[in-house]
Amino acid sequence: MNVSSWVLINSTVNFGIVPKSPPASQRDLQWEIFPYHGNCGDYAVTKHHLLLRAGWPSSALLLAEVVIRSTAEHHLVLLVREARAT
Repeated sequence: MNVSSWVLINSTVNFGIVPKSPPASQRDLQWEIFPYHGNCGDYAVTKHHLLLRAGWPSSALLLAEVVIRSTAEHHLVLLVREARAT
């Protein structure tokens, strides 16, 4: 797929959603696509949704949970597998 579409979508989402951490009781219950305020899950699912709509195959998109060791914070991220020329 076109890597420039990934770069554009990534920038659009990063600048289009105001970062906000929800109360702990709501943190993992639901995510929204393109909310005004959002957490890492909202960013990841919005990017996933937009890349699917742009024609990226679902096999190239993977949602993953990462843990920051120094703070023990859990974050949802989107991993994007790019096609590589051989």
